Amino acid sequence: MNRIFSHYTSWHSFKRLEIREVFERYKQGNISREQFERYLLQRDHKMWAEVESSGVANNYVDTLLNLFPSAKYILMLRDCYSWCDSHINQEINYPQTSHYPVDINSLSEEKNMRFVLERALIQWKNCAERVISRCPSDK
Repeated sequence: MNRIFSHYTSWHSFKRLEIREVFERYKQGNISREQFERYLLQRDHKMWAEVESSGVANNYVDTLLNLFPSAKYILMLRDCYSWCDSHINQEINYPQTSHYPVDINSLSEEKNMRFVLERALIQWKNCAERVISRCPSDK
């Protein structure tokens, strides 16, 4: 994504671990909507970018729409195979941010791969549906 917008100031997953942690705190009710919005505005100011491509942003697209009403959004819908490959690679390389509620290392290799692929495909589908349903077509 950053290469497509190389003539703009852009970031891919700016402060990736931090935004995931703050979003989880918001989702669990440990911080208020106002605190989450304030964090996003401060993050945006620090990032100082015209374009951001962040996978986690699909989770709070409704908040972004409220905070940045004149912004335009591009949904890059990757094919499920390359997305799953990237997602699983991230799960392997950054296990501390894993989306999986069980210890996948304790499962048998066959069950483990089936579990990981099933979860990844569900996330791919849910992500696209979430953004499409929340972001108006004129945005």
